[in-house]
Parts: sequence; structure tokens; C-alpha cells
Amino acid sequence: MIDRAFVHPLDLTGKVAIVTGSNRGIGLGIAKGLIAAGCNVAIWARDRQRNDEAVAECAQGPGRAEAFACDVADADSIEAALDGTTASFGAIDGLFANAGIGGGGRMPFLEQTDDDWARMLEVNLTGTRRTIAAVLRNCRKYLADDFNVFLVANDKFNLYPQIAACADMQIVEQFKRPVLNRTERDKAAYAEVIFR
Repeated sequence: MIDRAFVHPLDLTGKVAIVTGSNRGIGLGIAKGLIAAGCNVAIWARDRQRNDEAVAECAQGPGRAEAFACDVADADSIEAALDGTTASFGAIDGLFANAGIGGGGRMPFLEQTDDDWARMLEVNLTGTRRTIAAVLRNCRKYLADDFNVFLVANDKFNLYPQIAACADMQIVEQFKRPVLNRTERDKAAYAEVIFR
């Protein structure tokens, strides 16, 4: 038997996280890891059947999963999934904005239409901004008056100022540090931002 404390040094029992694009791949892996640490996870993805399959895969606990159909390119879909998540789990403690659709890797660049490109940007950039802003707006009602929200992500598209404006928050501090990826070619700085 594997010692849970060794595998998951953080106890996330009773915490709630949303993972977008989590009915397969990296998102499902994130969801399973959180659930194994005791976290309750809202699986947000478009395909209802795959969502149900992901919930079944996560049934080993100790945290639990529930799926909510969500297309992050659609603001109404985000709000509906957020309403469902808070109705089922209560206050949200974390968000993993993982949803994204492939472009260059799945379709040769010269074969992409303008519509393909626009959809990819709508999901990968605008959808990420919308999702983070919606969750931050929701979280504000559960936080103390003097709170900080710490976001870590590669913000090479400078989305944080837009996210702060959409969430009616302000950036109070920003740190940038280089992080090497697996190929060690990308030395772009990761942004770590504190919102209030």
C-alpha cells in the first residue's frame, strides 16, 4: 500500500478546484492528482460523455469530482458552469485554466482557415481570460476585505491587466522570473502576480 502522505504531502481535504479542459489529457491528470490529495474537483469541458467518463475515472477518492459542460469560449457557458460548481461544492479555492485547442501541432499552419485561427484564439486566450475573471469575481464574495490572490502563469500575451479589469481588481505586485521548459529553448519569464 502506498502511503498517501508520502505521495501527496499537501492535504487538500475539503478544498474545491475547477479544472478546465479536464475530461482527458493533462487536465484529467491534474484533476486526478487533486482528488487523490482530498480536493473536490469540478471538471469543466465541452463533451458531456467524456465528462461523465472522467468523473468515473476519478471515483477512487478521497476527494470527489463532478462534471459541468462548459465551453470557455462562451461567457454564458462559463457562468452556468460556475453557478453549478458553487451550488455543488460551495466556495472555490483554486482554478487550473487548462482548456485549450491545438493549432499548429494538430493542423499545419498553411491549412488553417481564419475561422480555425479565430476559434483557437477565442478558446486559448479570451476563454482563459474570461474564466479567470469569472472565478475571481465569484471568489471575492467569500474573501476577507483585505485579501490577495496569487496567480502563476506564463503571461506572454499580457492578459493579467485585462483579467484584473474584468474582475474589478488591481495588480498590487508582479514578479517575473525565467523558467526553462523541457527543451530549454524558451527562457521567457513566467509572471507571478498578486491581485487585490
